[in-house]
Amino acid sequence: MRQNLIKTAFGRHESFALRYGWLTKGYRTEKQVFNSDNATVELGVGKNMVKSIQYWLKACQIVDEDMNHTEIGEAIFSDNGFDPYLEDEATIWLIHWLLVTNSELATALYWFFNNFHKPEFSAEEVQTSLIVFYKGKKKVRTDIKSI
Repeated sequence: MRQNLIKTAFGRHESFALRYGWLTKGYRTEKQVFNSDNATVELGVGKNMVKSIQYWLKACQIVDEDMNHTEIGEAIFSDNGFDPYLEDEATIWLIHWLLVTNSELATALYWFFNNFHKPEFSAEEVQTSLIVFYKGKKKVRTDIKSI
């Protein structure tokens, strides 16, 4: 498991944490719906939540960059999948692993679960440590005000 710091992503989830039913709902939604004007009605969520669902599907590796189902996505969520409604704890753990090993789309989560090893910490310590790690691994663009 190697981190690709050439491609990184922060904050693409539109400030919405991953919600329980989003992966199943997003997987079962036709990919063209996400870019339609009717996406909020079809998914029953707000505009920013539509973007967030797309992000989480990609970050959890359920769909690829073009919103096509991945092999792992099909293995879990298809009609003949192992756990289409996320009823098995093992599936949740698998999705967690897929998310925290995705350094390109879930950079902060990747870093936190793979590089930050303090048993007790404050939010400020996490933020400072992530900034130090990121600056040490990649030349930081000067037009970025904060991470």
